[in-house]
Amino acid sequence: MYFQKFLILISISIIFQSLFCFSQESPFSPAQNISHVDSLMQLNNLNGWNTLDFSNGRDLIIQRKNDHSLRESGIKLTGLFSSNAINIPFALAVFRDDFIDDEKKIEVTNRLRSVNAFELSSSAELFYRFEKNNFLFNTPALITLNFKAGSINEAKFTKDLFQIIFFGNASYAGATADFSQTENLSYRFHQLRLGVQKKFDFINHNWEAGIGISVLAAKSGSSLKIDQGTLFTEQYGSFIDASYNFEYSVSDTLNKGYFAYDGIGTSADATLSYIPDNGSLRLLFFMNDMGFIRWNRQSQLYSADSSLHFEGFEVIDLFNSSDSALLPFNKDSLLHLTGTKISSKSFSTLLPVKFSLAGIY
Repeated sequence: MYFQKFLILISISIIFQSLFCFSQESPFSPAQNISHVDSLMQLNNLNGWNTLDFSNGRDLIIQRKNDHSLRESGIKLTGLFSSNAINIPFALAVFRDDFIDDEKKIEVTNRLRSVNAFELSSSAELFYRFEKNNFLFNTPALITLNFKAGSINEAKFTKDLFQIIFFGNASYAGATADFSQTENLSYRFHQLRLGVQKKFDFINHNWEAGIGISVLAAKSGSSLKIDQGTLFTEQYGSFIDASYNFEYSVSDTLNKGYFAYDGIGTSADATLSYIPDNGSLRLLFFMNDMGFIRWNRQSQLYSADSSLHFEGFEVIDLFNSSDSALLPFNKDSLLHLTGTKISSKSFSTLLPVKFSLAGIY
């Protein structure tokens, strides 16, 4: 479903207006300190007002607009796939659960760095906005109401972790693989936002500022953080040694239904624009999604700070049904052997904050 939305957005983006921008996202996000061309930014047609957020999408349908009352409504789909290593064919194969051949793996391996990043997000949004003539200080204001449904999946991982998962540990014979500083964040959400924007004069120039406050309802949340993790494989494969310190949180897995939420939260958006008198240039700053989600008490936390020495397991009689199971482990025995503790408790997720600076000429 996520990639169907993504492919739709790719086709829509063929029709674009040019914009050069610099974008710095949160430290967790994959696109760090990358300058790029975003051809999907759109100026609002409503009397020169800007949008409240830096959007990677475009209006899916023509807005319904009334010039006399200065009101607009519309639908917008947005999507983002970003990585410094994972390419689209590999990502599609993973999320579709397709067979991943060696060619796809090697293409990604050749691009891997010591630490890599990946982000996939998508959303569908309904918006309604209108200009109010006298709102605060008897000057016009733009009022925006948005309802958005979407999903976010972000990951930061090491080259060693990718190699172990997709090629096994044979190439690490006599060596240590490092998984430290691996992180993952994933959740789905519904968001309701109220935004207010005002135009004003400052130092003999035209400016525009806006702020939006949102409430969020979320589900299917998970968060993984491996502060320290290593895996040593003995040269001839006779044993492995693992050392790890991690936390994995997952929201209530028994909470079913489309509108059965596992957590609630809030967030804030802000924008500031400089608009010279000639109107041919605009400089815009955006801060989006500064907030958090608090998951309910039925969430589960898995944590461990331990080490493991493994030499395999012994099968005394291959033809004895009690001994011939090649993987004589279950969830409880694995938690015990790895020293993992499990508890039911609430946890919080900080949203991936995005900062954007754009120039339009």
